[in-house]
Amino acid sequence: MLDDNSTTSVLHDPLLAFVAANRGSATSAHIRTVTLFGFTPDQVLVAKNLLWGVNIAARHLGENPKRVTRQARTASEAHLSDVLEALRKLDNANQLPRIAVYASDLHLVSRVRAGDIDVVSLAERLQDVESALQDLQSPRERISTASPAPNVRAFVNHKDCKVVALHKVSHDNAPSQSFCLTEISESSASTIATLSSRATMKLRVASLNSKGLGAGKIDYIESLFNSHDLVLLQEHWQLQEQLVVFNTIQGVACHGASAMDSSRLILGRPYGGVAILWRSALCICFSPVPCNSQRICAVKASSTTGEHLFLVINVYMPTDSAANLQEYDDVLRELSTLLETNGNDRVILGERVGSDLHIKFNAAKSQLLLFNPGQHREVSPVYFSGAFVSQSMEAVHLGHLISPDIKLPPIRSAEDLTRRTNILASRFGHCGLEVKYRLFRAHCMSAYGSSLWNLQDAAPYFCAWRKCLRRLLHLPRTTHRHLLPPLVHDFYPDYQIHRRSMHFMSACCTSGNAIVQRRFKEIIIGSRSAVSDSLTIMCAKYNLDRENLPTSLKKPIAEPNRTAAALRDFMLLREETGDF
Repeated sequence: MLDDNSTTSVLHDPLLAFVAANRGSATSAHIRTVTLFGFTPDQVLVAKNLLWGVNIAARHLGENPKRVTRQARTASEAHLSDVLEALRKLDNANQLPRIAVYASDLHLVSRVRAGDIDVVSLAERLQDVESALQDLQSPRERISTASPAPNVRAFVNHKDCKVVALHKVSHDNAPSQSFCLTEISESSASTIATLSSRATMKLRVASLNSKGLGAGKIDYIESLFNSHDLVLLQEHWQLQEQLVVFNTIQGVACHGASAMDSSRLILGRPYGGVAILWRSALCICFSPVPCNSQRICAVKASSTTGEHLFLVINVYMPTDSAANLQEYDDVLRELSTLLETNGNDRVILGERVGSDLHIKFNAAKSQLLLFNPGQHREVSPVYFSGAFVSQSMEAVHLGHLISPDIKLPPIRSAEDLTRRTNILASRFGHCGLEVKYRLFRAHCMSAYGSSLWNLQDAAPYFCAWRKCLRRLLHLPRTTHRHLLPPLVHDFYPDYQIHRRSMHFMSACCTSGNAIVQRRFKEIIIGSRSAVSDSLTIMCAKYNLDRENLPTSLKKPIAEPNRTAAALRDFMLLREETGDF
């Protein structure tokens, strides 16, 4: 180090300070990784020039090396290597300058030490975190959220204590109960603030289609509460007056609805009915929400202070037959009314659509789609079976891109077409015309989900098709687009997409599903959907009747094109000779 009487000024630079501080505890590779991540190329160059500007630089470091490259990342790595080498030389000569950081530049210094990115260091710190979590979990298991015993509360009130909160801190299975009193004092101000803040609670929910309450069903429902806090029940087959049977389950409260009218004669076996059961010991107050549908049961959850927490809705949907279509719409309309009148970001919705489906949700393969998330301050997290469901602005389902931007699917398909064509051209560019186009059609022109495109926005895909075909066949860029389909004996790309869309619409029109038929009739009448706009375009182009769609489009009659035929012959001749 320089002695205290040296006239050398102090170097003020956050990058030099970070590098100098980590030289003794990390490798050069780790220092480069963290430094290049936290500092810009300009900051690296400024630090290097500042280091070479000291009085002793010429004697120990020599001339400042110049790095000329077109890549900013490569230049930054070279400059940073020069800085590390210069600091090493100055340290060996015992001439390392003093390095400091201005207070205004402290935020530029990375809080991560360079040695922390080492795998061994990460494993050690992860082990420390796991040990700390285990230490926290042990006392947490001994804390119960149950209400204090009445005799303890009465004793506290009898002593006239100024108590802010009375909490039970012993476990439910403990031999004796212990309670914590928080009194009003200056020293307990921080404790009061902590107690008044919202706590995080995990609610375990189960859904069950009981198909009646026969022998052993009540006992089975009671056993569910050993591992669950809330049970959504469907098809209990009970009258409204018979729902008191759930009161026989100890420590459980219930709110339900019957699908049968007790004032009328009931023919056949019982049917329907929904109910919501919850543990009475929860620190949550559940209040029934009136519903106008016998297929819906809802309760509103609130905290002990009256704060609205979430809404629980249990629904038993009708089957998708034509006879139940009106009732299906009525249930959806009632659900919409419930959500509007009891608005809350957190909704637990239980639904049963048929016991034969055996649907299992996989959180790892599920996504929560957000449409216009900027309109909401916060989007509450969603969990399936305890696993967090990731949030996304767009997703791909059955090849179709679901996105708020309706113009995006054709653009993504055009990008996929270009990427696949580049791979095909690099591997099979030496093949003949027929082979290359057959591979192009089979492996590049997938266009999954094109049946749901808005054909007004499909121009990017058609343009990409023409460019890719010219590149694959080694044609000039000026080759007219009308020559391309005759060259490969195929239809125009817009006709191919139109034919797919018409086949999809015809399938929807003749579907055996009553709900699909009804929704497609709304498209035929006219809607703002992309499929309705595409149908309008095809009806105008091919002179179709909107209410009487064909099963497929008629094959367009292509006029003979001598230019295209001659060009195709020349291309085949070039392939045969190999040097045309």
